[in-house]
Amino acid sequence: MVMVLGVSSSTLTAVAVRTVVSDQADLKLVDVVASGRQAQERCAERGIQGTREIDVVLMDTYLPGEDSLRLATGLREAHPGLGVVLIGPAEDRVLVRAAVAGISGYLPANVPVHVLLAAIRRAAVAPDSFTAPDLAGVLRRPQTRARLSAREGEVLRHLLTGSTLATIADTMLVSESTIKTYASRIYRKLGVRDRGQAVDAAIRAGLVQRCGPDLSREPEPTAIRV
Repeated sequence: MVMVLGVSSSTLTAVAVRTVVSDQADLKLVDVVASGRQAQERCAERGIQGTREIDVVLMDTYLPGEDSLRLATGLREAHPGLGVVLIGPAEDRVLVRAAVAGISGYLPANVPVHVLLAAIRRAAVAPDSFTAPDLAGVLRRPQTRARLSAREGEVLRHLLTGSTLATIADTMLVSESTIKTYASRIYRKLGVRDRGQAVDAAIRAGLVQRCGPDLSREPEPTAIRV
């Protein structure tokens, strides 16, 4: 049984989450709270005797007065085994920021029900693996501005997934110092100073091309707007 905590200040979103999750035999809704602070408090209770375990947090990006992406990242850092999925606008920049932030998934607000459920289930078993139904399309955007070599482009695509330099080096079968050199060249060409700035620059320049997990290849169900 996957235990789900919803986070949204919107009554309509809360009702939608309750309805969708409650209809699934393998999912159970722990609660829907209205703020990131409440979510942090509930997740802090994970593992305490007598309390319900939370496997996945489903969080609305719009939380008045709060930075939902920062909250989501904080929850993942504090609870490595916790899956955190954000629901928000269908914007390339927001999606890639979510991927780099190390959360479990990002969903546009108008996703079909089966995509929402697939993301929840995947986050429960693979919280470290980022998923998004629009990721493939975003990562196929044609290059329009900065020119990178094929090797630099490959490193950039790995950087945008949130992989560490050591992991990228292992994947590409080179040394970590070589990856650091490539990263420095990429930052220089994009006119940025760090990975976070590179995300924005890569999206603006259309340099992101790597495809990620695509949750959309399933039978079409009814859509839910949350």
